[in-house]
Formats: sequence, C-alpha cells, structure tokens
Amino acid sequence: MNRFAYLCSLALTLVSIIAGVVFFPTAVLSQSPEWMNFTSGANVSALADDGEYLWVGAGGLARLNKATGEMILYNSANSGLPDNDVEALAIDAQGNKWIGTSGGLAKFDGTNWTVYNTDNSELLSNHVSALIIDAQENIWIGSPGGGLAKFDGTNWMVYDPDNSGLPDHLVWALTIDAQENIWIGTGGGGLAVYREGGVISTGVEERRSAEVPSRFSLSQNHPNPFNASTTIRYALPEASKVEVAIYDALGRRVRTLVSGRRSAGKHRVVWDGKGEEGRAIGSGVYVYRLKGDHFSKARKMMMLK
Repeated sequence: MNRFAYLCSLALTLVSIIAGVVFFPTAVLSQSPEWMNFTSGANVSALADDGEYLWVGAGGLARLNKATGEMILYNSANSGLPDNDVEALAIDAQGNKWIGTSGGLAKFDGTNWTVYNTDNSELLSNHVSALIIDAQENIWIGSPGGGLAKFDGTNWMVYDPDNSGLPDHLVWALTIDAQENIWIGTGGGGLAVYREGGVISTGVEERRSAEVPSRFSLSQNHPNPFNASTTIRYALPEASKVEVAIYDALGRRVRTLVSGRRSAGKHRVVWDGKGEEGRAIGSGVYVYRLKGDHFSKARKMMMLK
C-alpha cells in the first residue's frame, strides 16, 4: 500500500470512529493469510459469537461483522452499558447479550438495555467477572466478593460460603459440563462444582447446602450497630412474593430494598444507609420488615455515624 492510500485509509478509519462505527480495510489488517488483527493494542477481556457477529469486550462492548470488518462500539457514554470494563459475555437462546462489567450486569436485546445491580436486584456485588447460561436458560453470575448468583429472568438465588458449600466469595470463572454441573473457579478456595439438588463439592468432600429452609425467617442484621452499610438475611421455604422495607422510629418508610417474587432459599440484601432518593440518612434506630402473603416479621437495628 503506497503512502497516499495508507493516509486515505487512516482518515476513513478516524472519521468512522468518531461516528461510532469502525471499518477496518482488509489490506491494512492482513499480516498473513491466517492472521488478521482487528483491535491492535486493545485489551480484549471477553468474547461471544452469535453466528453473524462477534461480540468483543474491549474498553466497552464492540459488535464486529466478521464478513465486512465493520465494528460498532458501545460504551457508557453512548448506550446503556453501565461500565466500560467488560469482563464476561454470554448470549441466550433469544439472542440477548448478557454483559458482565465492573458496574453491574447488563442485558442488551439489540435495541434496549436492562441493567441489574445491587440497588435493583439480589446481586451482592456489582463486579461481574463470569457468566454462563444453562439448558434451562438460567443466567449464572460470578462475582469477586459477591459469590455465585442464579437468575431465571424473574427470581434470584445467591450462593455464598454462609448458605452453601461455596468455598470462597471470590468467583472468577464459570463453566458448565455435559451433565449440567456448574464448575466454579474461586480466588482463594480452589475449584468447586454445583450439582442440581444443592451439592457443592470441593475436592472429595461434599456438603449439602441448606437451600430450602423449613420456615420463613428474618435474621438480625449484621453488623449491628452499623455505620456505612449492613446486611439483612431472610429465608423462604417456598417461592413467594416478598417485600423488605426500612422504616424510621416514627413508622415512616425510608427505603424499599426488595419488592417482588423470590425463589425458595436463603437470601440477603445490603442496605447502604440511604433513603429512596439516594441520600444518606442520620443516626438512629430503624426497623426493617420482611412481609409476604401469609407472614410478616420485623426487627430493630441501629445506625451510628
């Protein structure tokens, strides 16, 4: 390629980047018949293929047309992507793209974005490092610091060392085998496997998870008293529509933490000491209440600043 052709090609690429679409001419990309470099110098952290397009996590989310080299870039400035640090990608049977970022879990159907985070779901951490989808279309989400979560599109189930045999909160890698076993790579606890029925195995020893409690319960928050945040745990013997809400000493609602149907099992939710508007509230005694169709229980807690 002569100097003039190269400069024209470079100018075309710069113009298209500004427009949000990048087209890489084959003549520039071909280093050899076997190899082509589409994102030279970029940190590519995740890949997924839907047949027509290759989806690339690299400073955001990119959609690469494998036939033409055209690339569309999505980031937190021009789309609903919650964070440009994309660490995991998965595509479900409907073609939805699930994107794990340092700012939460996103679903992209090609037009609309939906974001799940610690404020609007049961995710224990916004840092999503691993994603897989099983045969029942459950989304399995690994988080360093947040354990392992399963989401069926409506209900959440969260596994951590407190309610299961998961050996560590730091989940970095996930895969699924032909028998539908979920293999889990953790940061400090080694390799674990989840089998349907609630068994998580590490090494040769197996421990059965107390996934389905025998009764409804609401545990004392921890820590208590607390400063910045506290964790509220509750257990459901069956799938139920529940609400977890915070009230002040005068009975006024301060914050709704959970509202909707939840699966049977042990759950927990973190309150960051803020009201509905996202503003921090003052020290004092507060009441948190778990309410369902046929049960209700409340406990007191204290915030100290």
